[in-house]
Amino acid sequence: MTYEDDLPELSRRPMVYVQNYARTVFGVAFHGLTEIKANAYRAFVLPSYFTLQPGNTEPSKSQWSTMKKRMKRINGGIFVFKQVGETLHNGARCYYVDFGYFKE
Repeated sequence: MTYEDDLPELSRRPMVYVQNYARTVFGVAFHGLTEIKANAYRAFVLPSYFTLQPGNTEPSKSQWSTMKKRMKRINGGIFVFKQVGETLHNGARCYYVDFGYFKE
């Protein structure tokens, strides 16, 4: 069984639609978007999206969970992947989250 076999069936959306959704969710911390395989998208978010507690260098599991819940509240037709992380995007340190739209 491959990774894609475990995923729900996702549908492709126009990139403008997906970008508008990501801007709504992440506001000024939204740094970019790319389409990944299996009709899924990766949003890049600046670290300023999260308010880190003193001494912490990365968001807590609770902060990630809160972000994912916000994504689903804004659009109930969203599937959010479990894996999140940190990467460079266009030269900036960013966090990323992968998501897709359930087939209707």
